[in-house]
Amino acid sequence: MRLADLTIDTTRADSGVWWSYETRQPCIGNVPHQDQFCVQARALGDAFHSAMREAIAPYAMAARRGKIDDDGFRRAVAKVWADHVVVSWANLDGIPFSPAKAVEFMAEPRYRLIREFVEQIAKAEWAYLADAEKEAQGN
Repeated sequence: MRLADLTIDTTRADSGVWWSYETRQPCIGNVPHQDQFCVQARALGDAFHSAMREAIAPYAMAARRGKIDDDGFRRAVAKVWADHVVVSWANLDGIPFSPAKAVEFMAEPRYRLIREFVEQIAKAEWAYLADAEKEAQGN
């Protein structure tokens, strides 16, 4: 096995990769397509996992007591995704990216398809590998 197959490009993982919702693939050249909804997302990393543990900790005891605030929990989790994974988007019905909108899209059940897409692309480690951009261009 090549070491490059096990090496994350940390710059790429930290700055984010542009993904096409339509094709479910990274955008060539790491720029959004002109006519497709695209999301720029970071790979899941240590900061994300630490923030998620911190965000859900207050709800763990409440859940044991059966008194969990579902909306508060959903927004806390959504905020972690928005802060640590979603970098930007393009071509979403004229809606410009904002951190507040990202939290809304990640929290609201009616936007489940956006949330699930973001979760899938952030977990696609192969797209954040050192050779990923070269392979996407067919080199």
